[in-house]
Amino acid sequence: MEVISRDAVAGLLEKWYHDPVAFCHDVFPREEWPRPQQCEILDAIWRNPATVVAAHRGWGKSRTEAFAALAFICTRANSLVFTIAPRWDQVTQGVWVDIRHLWAVSKLPKIFPSWRVLTHEIQTHPLTPKWRAVGVAASEVQNIEGKHPAAGRPALVLGDECKAIPDEFRESVKGMLKHPESRFVGIGTPGIPFGWFYEAFTTRRRGYKTFQFRGDTSPDPEVRAHVQKIGDDAGWDDPFFRQQWLAEFTGADEGVIIPLKIVTPAIRRRLEFSPVWRKVMSVDPAGKGSDHTVVTYRLGPVTIKQKAWQGWDIIKSEREVIALILEWKPERVIIDEGGLGEGVVSHVRDALKDTDIEIVGYRGGAKPHDKERYENRKAEDVHALRERYKEGAEFVEKVHAELRGRLLQLNPSPEAVTRTFDYLHRLTYGSFTPEQIAAVRPGSPEAAALADEIAAKLRKGPGISIPNEPNLIGQTCSWTADRSKANRTMVIDPDDSPDYADSDMMAYAADTFGSSLKGTTISVV
Repeated sequence: MEVISRDAVAGLLEKWYHDPVAFCHDVFPREEWPRPQQCEILDAIWRNPATVVAAHRGWGKSRTEAFAALAFICTRANSLVFTIAPRWDQVTQGVWVDIRHLWAVSKLPKIFPSWRVLTHEIQTHPLTPKWRAVGVAASEVQNIEGKHPAAGRPALVLGDECKAIPDEFRESVKGMLKHPESRFVGIGTPGIPFGWFYEAFTTRRRGYKTFQFRGDTSPDPEVRAHVQKIGDDAGWDDPFFRQQWLAEFTGADEGVIIPLKIVTPAIRRRLEFSPVWRKVMSVDPAGKGSDHTVVTYRLGPVTIKQKAWQGWDIIKSEREVIALILEWKPERVIIDEGGLGEGVVSHVRDALKDTDIEIVGYRGGAKPHDKERYENRKAEDVHALRERYKEGAEFVEKVHAELRGRLLQLNPSPEAVTRTFDYLHRLTYGSFTPEQIAAVRPGSPEAAALADEIAAKLRKGPGISIPNEPNLIGQTCSWTADRSKANRTMVIDPDDSPDYADSDMMAYAADTFGSSLKGTTISVV
């Protein structure tokens, strides 16, 4: 392989250091050059500490991040490029596909002959182990550990499909961005109006350079015509269409069964443990396609966590499900037995026949208990889940109003009111340490005692608690309702399969199966 001389490389690097578009034009063949909108984004990344891009499907989000990744690592010695996607399959099948392709067709192998471009990593040289690019999944926050740049060197953090990257992960990367030349980039198709990605375009907009690219105003007439047809077919008011093709954050409260306003009070809510709580696990299985197998862990009224994977054959998924069940030892497991799930139920039940774990099959299309009101079992269970959220949200609103009214009797300052509610929030939400809670404890003993009293009510009150998982929250707020020919309520799924929400819904629907099963203990919530 021909290698470009050191003097020639030095001159090029000096030029590219300040101009990522020139880098792309010099190292990639003309047919791979970035489009004008992508050039605009690359220029913005070089000029701003944090840039976010909301773009329609097919815009070229992953390719833009690949351009930025290669331009940054090639022009900044000992730098770190860190890519994040919600799940592992999105890491290897998203931006890293474009990174590997661009590297292969470029002049870069001649300029950096010792570099190795792997599935999700670029290794430069054994003597510079921190000068590299690496991709990780945001599904596990610990993936960030040890991924810091060399001392005094910059990092480029690239977030892909940002609507599904949790707030905690966005916060955890801030320690990597202390160098003045470090950059953060978040790109994705919008979802519901929730989370850090949405806030970057609204309440925290001052901290970001923002871009939104709609399909109906694309410079490409074929894209505009395509979006026009989809909008005419789906309806221009359809929330999913507006997210996917108009790059809008919408859908959380517009005609949905479970609006975001009643889900928000359940996110990371602390509930006082009760010995009558029961362990339940639910499984929404999928095969090798684009859908995900999602396992939900539920303890009483608390969704502890969800575990998901994509592209596995059904036998591998069955083995993983059995291993997870044996590890967690729930009292009841409910498995969607529609389609591929029918065999899963049978095989899991057979594998666990010598245990006390009860395996229950679930069919969303089965007859509901209330045959006059609902078209099928899923419609009934989704609306039952809505009532759980609604009950919790109304209770939280009620006790907050009680605190506000009783607090005003103490004639506090506005700052004291804010501090008291912050203290209450840390007592009843999230995973704040005792030190973090004590740091905002009101100076007034009366206000602090009042907040402690209200917090005890909140921890014992009705409702449910869910993790701050964007996929779960977004899908839960995407179900809509319609009427069947028999004038019964039915549920309409969004176009992308709501695997996370379906699994969570089944976990709570498990409570309603016991009456027809011998020797069953019902989960009490």
